[in-house]
Amino acid sequence: MNSPWTETVKAELLSLTQAQPPITYDAIAERLNEKFGTTFTKNACIGRSRRLAVSKQRAEGTGVYERKKKIRTKAEWHPALQDDKRTFDCRQITELDNTDCHWPINDGKPFLFCGRHTAVAPYCATHTKLAYPAAGRH
Repeated sequence: MNSPWTETVKAELLSLTQAQPPITYDAIAERLNEKFGTTFTKNACIGRSRRLAVSKQRAEGTGVYERKKKIRTKAEWHPALQDDKRTFDCRQITELDNTDCHWPINDGKPFLFCGRHTAVAPYCATHTKLAYPAAGRH
């Protein structure tokens, strides 16, 4: 099976990703499709350019290609935590005992857990609200 990503198409993709002023991947896909008679999507162009190791410098300061995610605490995005202004104790699993909250607070490297003292294992009062919401509440 022949790939539509010929060397000519890849070269054009690279030149379009380096264009000044920067253009969106949606526009890049549209231009490639018009020029080569292909049916590439925006996401196909993003994936291929990443595999071709396109410089990420073009995204800096433009806001056109990638948005930097604002890192938020769980208290900022979860209503049950709005009233809880305390910080997490942030411990690894090996540092926790049966009286510490085992609620995960990140996605790894290393995995960190709340670590606050708990009256009833495995979660502190705040995380118990999240784990076991009151009946009838959505």
